[in-house]
Amino acid sequence: TGGVRFKGSMTIVTHGDSTEYGFRVTRQALLDQTGTSDDAFVLGSAVPDVKGVAYQKDRASNFTYDSGDGVNVTDTAVLRGITKSKPYYTEKMVVRPYVTVAGVNYYGNVQKASVEDAVDALLANNPEAAGDAYVKAILETLGR
Repeated sequence: TGGVRFKGSMTIVTHGDSTEYGFRVTRQALLDQTGTSDDAFVLGSAVPDVKGVAYQKDRASNFTYDSGDGVNVTDTAVLRGITKSKPYYTEKMVVRPYVTVAGVNYYGNVQKASVEDAVDALLANNPEAAGDAYVKAILETLGR
């Protein structure tokens, strides 16, 4: 399924100490409408958002994988179901990873990207992807 993928990572030690972690997701327009800065985009803020949980200790939920470096674990969020139209494909999605340790929430850096950004990055690194039917459909929707 198509979508925009975001990645987060943390040390194995932090993973072991945490009770939950995942991502918060909203649209740039909603941050702008509420006057919320990137730094203020936290759990419980006034911004309408969704929360994707990658790990919950008490539920034995764990959607992370070992980074292979013996130091970090990684989790990803894939934003799917984005309406197939130019305004939605050009709008920035805002994603912020969080981790809860001893009842305190800690946050990673805000990441922003649109479907258009993702396709441009894909084509910059893999020009042959322009022949893919899914990529062609996105480019056509973007009028390119």
